[in-house]
Amino acid sequence: MKIVTPFYIIVILVVLSSITAFILSNRFPEIEERSRVNKTIIDPNSINRGEKFVAIGGYSSCHTRIGGESYAGGVLMTNPFGKVYSTNITSDLKT
Repeated sequence: MKIVTPFYIIVILVVLSSITAFILSNRFPEIEERSRVNKTIIDPNSINRGEKFVAIGGYSSCHTRIGGESYAGGVLMTNPFGKVYSTNITSDLKT
């Protein structure tokens, strides 16, 4: 009886580990590459609303480097977790 109990415990742990690994591996899908933005199908009202958010939120302070292109990102921000660089929030893929 003493040999059977550890065997069942090991089997249960292996099964639970396999289930956990399967769930975690399928939980985070790969991020698809960003496609080019077709500006001809964007609603002008959305653009105007976005411009208002940018102006009100002061996005240029976080997303524009000194001497860099507007909203192109690259601003270094340090925090307790390490260094983070701001992202490019323009629709231009070359900036």
